[in-house]
Amino acid sequence: MRMGGEPVSFASPHDALGRGVATIYQDLALAPRLSIAANVFMGAELTRSLGLSFIQVLDKRRMMAEAKSYLARLGVHIDDMTRPVERLSGGQRQAVAIARALRWDAGIIIMDEPTAALGVKETAQVLALIRTLKAEGRTIVLISHNMRDVVALADRVVIMGGGRKRTDQPIGSLTADDLSHMIMSGNARDA
Repeated sequence: MRMGGEPVSFASPHDALGRGVATIYQDLALAPRLSIAANVFMGAELTRSLGLSFIQVLDKRRMMAEAKSYLARLGVHIDDMTRPVERLSGGQRQAVAIARALRWDAGIIIMDEPTAALGVKETAQVLALIRTLKAEGRTIVLISHNMRDVVALADRVVIMGGGRKRTDQPIGSLTADDLSHMIMSGNARDA
C-alpha cells in the first residue's frame, strides 16, 4: 500500500489501525452476542479508575454514549446500545462496523463487499453510510463485484486480474455495463 506516495507495510491489522487504515471485512468481524457498544470499542475498551489508580473497570456508560454518537454521525439512530448485534438488520450491522472504524479515526477505510447479501433497502442504507464517510473526507477503498455500487460511489476504478492491475482510471462516464464488459473481456487497460 502507498500512503503519501511512499510504500508502507503493516505488521498487523492493529498496526494498520494505529496508522489510520481500517478494514471492514465482508463478514464484518463483529461479535454477534456482544452489545453494539462493546463491538464499537472491541480491542480499545474505555476504562475508568475506581479511585485507586491501579484498579480500572470498563466505562460502559461512556462507551454507550460514544458508540451512539458515532452511529448518529452516520445518520443511524439506535437508542439501546446494549442490544446484541445479532438482533440488528444487515445495514445496522454494517453501521456498527463503520462506527468502529470512526472510533479508530481511520482516514482510509477498506470495505470488502459491503452490500453483499443485503436487500434493496439495506443496500441503500449502506451506500448512504459510505457517502457520509466520503463527505467527511475519508478515503474509501471499495472492493465489490457490484458494478452499480462502484459507479454510484467511486471517483476512480481499479480493475485487477491475475494479481495485476489491469486499469486505473477515473470513473468519468463509465457505466456499470462498461465496467462489467471490461472485466469479462479482459480489455481493461491503463488510461
